[in-house]
Amino acid sequence: MDAITTKCANIKLSERERSEVDLAPPGVDQGLVLAGKFYTKRRVNVEAIGRALQSVWRTKRDFEIHGLPTLSQTREAGLSIGGILGKVEKVDVRDKGLNLGCYLRIRVKMDISQPLIRGSLVRMGGLESRWVEFKYECLPVFCYLCGRLHHDVKECIEWIRRAVLIKVEDKQYGPWLRATPDRLQKSHLVMGQQAGERARLGQMGVEMTEGVR
Repeated sequence: MDAITTKCANIKLSERERSEVDLAPPGVDQGLVLAGKFYTKRRVNVEAIGRALQSVWRTKRDFEIHGLPTLSQTREAGLSIGGILGKVEKVDVRDKGLNLGCYLRIRVKMDISQPLIRGSLVRMGGLESRWVEFKYECLPVFCYLCGRLHHDVKECIEWIRRAVLIKVEDKQYGPWLRATPDRLQKSHLVMGQQAGERARLGQMGVEMTEGVR
């Protein structure tokens, strides 16, 4: 968690990233994109192309939520947090509705014409909120400046309009948004300290051992 906090200390949050997700209790708390290059001198009917490629502008993607405590990696949490990106179609949890790995995996139908969401502030029921980080699986080329897919910084309209040298701090996105490929998620061993907690965890099918101080 400290590593995530340090890495994200200088990130400027967007409006959607700044909005908090309250997990206790669970509740319900467009722009244009260049889809292709046309190598022709003929006039292109932009509206016709837009209608033909409308299905491309919304797509399904798998992403991982890092930074959630193990007991908060539930189906309800996945639905609440994933709702920031779009329509959640699947939350990768066990039969009991709980995931015991180091991250929560979700499939979302999202609008890829919008900048990538790097994470979200999550409130666990206390006074303080914490930052959870998103990592995207099978992520194609994307811009480290504007956060949109299918172009890099050199092809970014925002960079071209600036016509100035880009500083390191201008790149608010980076390769850390990519999920590590072919990584097998291992279950965590949850430490039960009290009888009441042990009973609650046992009902959720969580493997327990004696706490060590």
